[in-house]
Amino acid sequence: QQRIQATEQWLAQANEQHYSIQVMQTTVDKTQNLADLLHQPEIIPLLADLYIYHVTEKEHVFWEVMYAEFANADNAVAAIATLPHILQRNKPFLRKIASLRQRQEK
Repeated sequence: QQRIQATEQWLAQANEQHYSIQVMQTTVDKTQNLADLLHQPEIIPLLADLYIYHVTEKEHVFWEVMYAEFANADNAVAAIATLPHILQRNKPFLRKIASLRQRQEK
């Protein structure tokens, strides 16, 4: 719940031309799995920079997890290589902050 509130505040003030890294998407029925992931030892140091929000696509509701904010794509791509394996296995990718706002507004 704290991360959801932090995400709302972050998205409200983030530069829409900046980037973030989507590290995960899961259905809301797997909320407990997401909570378990957030308590993994390799994830705990990243918590302050993890942002969580839900989106609806084709009548399905998902949690999406984003990592940090980067002023440019090069910095974001470089950061992907530093992510723990538990997040890298999900094939993280870049998203512009503007697109995150649009997804949330749906």
